[in-house]
Amino acid sequence: MKFRYSRWDGTQRLDDPDAGDVLDALSDDLMNYGDLNAALQRLLRWGSPNMPGLDQLLKQLREARERELGRYNLDSTVEQLRQEVQDVIDTEQGGIDRRLNEAATPEARKLMERIARQRREQLDRLPDDLGGRVKSLRNYEFVDDAARQKFEELMQRLQKQMLDQMFQGLKGSIQQMQGQDLSRVRDMVRELNKMLEDRMEGRTPDFNGFMERYGDMFPPGINSLDELLEHLQRQMAQMQSLLQSLSPEAREELRQMMDALLQDDSLRLELARLSGFMQAMMPPSELSERYPFFGEDPLSMNEAMNLMERLQQMDRLESQLERGSFRPDDVDRSLAQQLLGDEARQALDQLRKLTDVLEKRTTSTATRFFSTSRRRCSTPWSGRALRSPSGSTPRTSSCIAPSTSRRPPRC
Repeated sequence: MKFRYSRWDGTQRLDDPDAGDVLDALSDDLMNYGDLNAALQRLLRWGSPNMPGLDQLLKQLREARERELGRYNLDSTVEQLRQEVQDVIDTEQGGIDRRLNEAATPEARKLMERIARQRREQLDRLPDDLGGRVKSLRNYEFVDDAARQKFEELMQRLQKQMLDQMFQGLKGSIQQMQGQDLSRVRDMVRELNKMLEDRMEGRTPDFNGFMERYGDMFPPGINSLDELLEHLQRQMAQMQSLLQSLSPEAREELRQMMDALLQDDSLRLELARLSGFMQAMMPPSELSERYPFFGEDPLSMNEAMNLMERLQQMDRLESQLERGSFRPDDVDRSLAQQLLGDEARQALDQLRKLTDVLEKRTTSTATRFFSTSRRRCSTPWSGRALRSPSGSTPRTSSCIAPSTSRRPPRC
C-alpha cells in the first residue's frame, strides 16, 4: 500500500471525532476530578496528542504578532511622508531653474529672475516640521506644473486615507478630495452628529433615513446605529493606535500634518463634534493599543493603517481564544483562518465538532435514562395502597398511590 503526502491546502478533510474517542480523551481527567465540564474545558484548552488545542493556536497568534512588531519601523511612516514633501520641494526648485534657463529674451529672463528669487525665499522659509511644511505649501504658488501635480496628488491621497480610517468604505465622493467633493462628507458627518445628539437627548434617531442617503459610504452589513458606532469606534481606534505607537516626535508631526490637511473648517468642526459624541457614548476602546515596534522595514501611511487593522484583529482573536474553552462559539473561525491559515480553521472546526459530539452523546444518554424511568412507571394505577407483610401500615410506591389519594401517581 502506498501513501501520498502533500502540504495542507484546505481541501483535505479529516474524519469527524467519534464519541468513544472523545470520551477516551476525557476519561483520565474525568476519573481524577469527576467534573465533565471542567474536563471538556481542559481538553479544548490543551488539546490531545492528535488534536491541537486553543493554547497552541494562541501561541501561533502571539508569535505572528511578534513577527510583525519585529519587522517594521513605524516612525518610517512619518519619515516617508517627509521625503515625499521634500520631493515636491526639489521638483519645484528644479522647475524654477529650468524656467529661468528657458527665458528667451532679456526681459523674460529679468522677470523670471525676480519670480525665482521670491519663490526660493519662500521655499527657504518653510518650517522644518511636516505639518508646517504642508500648510505653507498649500498657500504656495507653484512655478513648476509637475511639482504642483505631485503636491495635489499627495494631499488628495493623504486626505482620503485620513477619512478612510474613520469611514472605511468611502469611495465615490472622495476620489478627488477637493472642496466641492468634501461637501457630501461634511453633510454626512453633520447628519451623523444629529443622530447621536438625538439619542443622547432621548429622541429616536432616523437611522434608516441616514443609511438611505449615505449607506454607500459605509461597508455592507451595518443594520443599526449601534453597529455603525461600533464600526466607527474600530476605525478611530486604528488611528489612535498608530499615533500611540509612534515616538513622541513623530506623533506630533503626524498630528500637525493631519490638522493641515483639512482646510474645510466646517468639516473639521463636525469631526471634532463627532469625536466628542463618540467619547461620551462609547468609552475609549481597548482596541486603542500601543504596539512596541522594533523592526527596520519602512511603511507607507496606507500600509501602516492596514497593519493597525491587522494587529487589532489579532488582539480580538486572542481575547476570543482565551475564553474559548468556556465559550467555544465566541471564537471567530473565519478570522482565525484569515490570520493563522487553513490549519487553524481546521483545528477550530474539529474542536467545535468535538463539543457537538459530546453534547449529542450526553443528550442521548439522558434520553435513554428518562425512557427507562418511564417504563418503570408503566404499571396501571389501582388506586389502592400496598400493605406491608404484617398487613398493618400502608406501603407507598413511587408508582402506586396511597389509599387516601384519588389522583394518578407521579413518576
